[in-house]
Amino acid sequence: MNLFENEKVAVRRFVPEDWADVLEMVQTNHASEFAACDELWPADEGAVKEITNYIGTDDAMYAIVAKNINRVVAFVNFNRITEENYLDIGHIMNLNYAGKDYEYEGLKLLCDHAFATMGIAGIRAYWAKDDTVKLEPLMKLGMKIVATYQNNYFDGREGTFTGWELKASKAEYAEAVKGN
Repeated sequence: MNLFENEKVAVRRFVPEDWADVLEMVQTNHASEFAACDELWPADEGAVKEITNYIGTDDAMYAIVAKNINRVVAFVNFNRITEENYLDIGHIMNLNYAGKDYEYEGLKLLCDHAFATMGIAGIRAYWAKDDTVKLEPLMKLGMKIVATYQNNYFDGREGTFTGWELKASKAEYAEAVKGN
C-alpha cells in the first residue's frame, strides 16, 4: 500500500482507519498560534471520519506515516501546477511530531516523485512568515522566499497576517536535498 518510503517514513493514500491520527493532527492545528492563518478542518470525530474517507479518494492527497510509531503525522496535497509549471504543495502536520523530520522526509519523497514524473520546473508553497515550525521542512527542500504578502485572517477577525510565497526550482531543490 505504501507508494514511497525510506527508513523514516512511508507515503501512502489515506485509509478510513487513519481518522484518529487525522483528528489529532487537526486538533494540534486548531491549538496552534497560527490557526487563524489557514482554513481549519472541523475537529469533531464525525466530520474527521468523513474528511479522512474523502481524502483517501483523491490522488493528489497523501499521508506521511512515521514508521517508528506507525502514525499518520502529516497530510500533503498537490494543489495544482501553476502557469509557470511549478507544483503548488500544501501540508498539514501533527504539531506533536514537528521537528522530527517526518514532514521533510515525506515531502522529499513526494517532490522526488513529482520531479521525476510530472515534468515540473519547481515547487511552490505559501505560509505565514512567523510559523517557523511549518516553514522549516519547506526551507530544507531548498525553498526560498520570493514574495511577501498580507492576507486576511481566516477566522473572521479583523486584520491581516504576513505570509510568504516560497519557491524552489528543480536545480535549487536538487542542491538542497543532495546527500539526504
